Amino acid sequence: MKQLEEYKNLKIKFPYDQDPLNWWKENESKYSPVSLLAKNYLSIVATSVPCERLFSEAGTIISKKINRLSPERLNQLLFLI
Repeated sequence: MKQLEEYKNLKIKFPYDQDPLNWWKENESKYSPVSLLAKNYLSIVATSVPCERLFSEAGTIISKKINRLSPERLNQLLFLI
């Protein structure tokens, strides 16, 4: 991909107060396939809440009373949460 190579060769330094998503919005026509990937990646919310909730639910499922679940079954149950 020509656009990917061009992007990789850029020397971009973002100031701390600049949003990289805005840069991609301004340059999406020049790097269109790459901008789709970047926007998907950069739009992921950085939070630990889902992770903490999953550990909490796993603790509820795996208790002293329910401790004989196979790893596969546990993964299936946690996937449903």
